[in-house]
Amino acid sequence: MLYTKDLAKVIFNNFDVTIDEFIVISGWLGSAQVEEALKKKVKITALFGMSSTSGVPGANHQKLRIMDMTNKNLNVYYALPGNNVHSKIYVWKSRGVIKKALIGSANFTYQGISTDYRESLQTVEQADFNKLKEYLDEILNPSKIERCSSKNLKTRITSVPKLLITDPKALIIEGEVGNVKIIRLTLLDRGGKLSEKSGLNWGHVDAHNKPNDAYIRISKSAIKTGFFAQKSYERKPGVPESKVKNVRMTMHITWDDGTVMDGLEEGTQYVGEVEYPKQISSAQKKEILGLYLRKRLGLKSGQKVTMGDLEKYGRTYIDVTATGPNSYYMDFSKIKR
Repeated sequence: MLYTKDLAKVIFNNFDVTIDEFIVISGWLGSAQVEEALKKKVKITALFGMSSTSGVPGANHQKLRIMDMTNKNLNVYYALPGNNVHSKIYVWKSRGVIKKALIGSANFTYQGISTDYRESLQTVEQADFNKLKEYLDEILNPSKIERCSSKNLKTRITSVPKLLITDPKALIIEGEVGNVKIIRLTLLDRGGKLSEKSGLNWGHVDAHNKPNDAYIRISKSAIKTGFFAQKSYERKPGVPESKVKNVRMTMHITWDDGTVMDGLEEGTQYVGEVEYPKQISSAQKKEILGLYLRKRLGLKSGQKVTMGDLEKYGRTYIDVTATGPNSYYMDFSKIKR
């Protein structure tokens, strides 16, 4: 059977009462998805297949490492250099025997399993289980992988370049390493003030919003740097233009303190005649972002954020670095004055 939507549900609904082991092979591996799988309380083996090519973002590695060290049922591996694996395979076992398996293009990341029609998964027929087992034995050979919690990792753990300048008015900042670009997104409105009813205080606009709802504004100036992609649409034959749906622009966000969050580029603004997203919010619930930033600022849940709060914290902006396909590092570290 072919699956092209609701892939997260397809994967997590395969854990019936007989399943006691889960194996996931993925080019890129999301710590948030591994954490979700741990809730199933089965033995888990997870392989980050392209780790030696792209490197593993530091914050993502730290979370995978901690989970690997503190959960006896979890083994997270990185493919050693020269042994890259781009396959995406999901296997469910019972008493050592394969019971179900899916194979396709969907990485075990938020982007990979949460965007309908972007990726697909196909049921593996029982007649192919033996071949699948042989393949798993080959790529999980101890000589080709290393435990993510190993003390002497050969896998490159990437870090976000430090900034050469800290001018809050700067838009594009050169990183110290290579030509890495860091985009600076302001938390203020177009007039340079903190809005009482949008941005961090979006939840205070009316009764329909929750007090912690928040978003980060994407300015047209930021769009013009080329950092953000234009919006795309899913067009199908016979479907009128008025009913064409835009493709969800999801993001995997890792914050400077190691917090991992699923984000969403949403809304619409025009630069010339081209459509771009106008803001970044948390994907599942809009209040997740607002709760998080209020906690960083030392504020209570639902409390209105003031300019004084940001000035005391030392930041009126967030620095964003692209670390991989739809993956971003966001720096909101406190700056001492």
